Amino acid sequence: MKVICDNDLIVMSEKTECMETQNQSTATTNEYKVFIVEDTDVYRTLLVEFISKIKALSDGEKTNYAIQSFSSGEECLENIGQKPDVVVLDYHLDSGGYLENMDGLEVLKKLKYISPETEVIALSCQSSVEVVKEMLKAGASYYIKKDNFSQIKVSQLIENFIQKKIKSRDKKRRNLLWFSIFFLLVIFALI
Repeated sequence: MKVICDNDLIVMSEKTECMETQNQSTATTNEYKVFIVEDTDVYRTLLVEFISKIKALSDGEKTNYAIQSFSSGEECLENIGQKPDVVVLDYHLDSGGYLENMDGLEVLKKLKYISPETEVIALSCQSSVEVVKEMLKAGASYYIKKDNFSQIKVSQLIENFIQKKIKSRDKKRRNLLWFSIFFLLVIFALI
């Protein structure tokens, strides 16, 4: 496990790799779905504002973010069929006196069971090592402790996840192109 620390807490799980910016020659537009699960209205609004300001990922790649925010994990799970690319998930989801709401760990486990390919950024005031370990073990890619800069960190991580997705998509396209060329060459050689 790689840990990045500078008076705040960001933990990267083993399955997440570093992303590199990829240059592309043609401009394309893609829409990526981001779910925000945060029970505090003000913080949820701040996250939506910061994430909506992410404009472009790399040269020529235009992005649109379909951002949906939820005040409870139950609401998020009701909409998980939309297959979000990234979910920003608070650990404590009991604001407003709704103590019967699922906490972030329960939501994360169900979310990863339903949609294992969705990247999850766990976000909380909790700095307990046990909570961090539990969230990462359950499938969160990162755990960020809330502070004055956590919205910026979340935005950067989302941008990195989407870059990774674009890179993977482009690699699949190149492989398909090479396979098609090889297949055509074999067909022409047999004729």
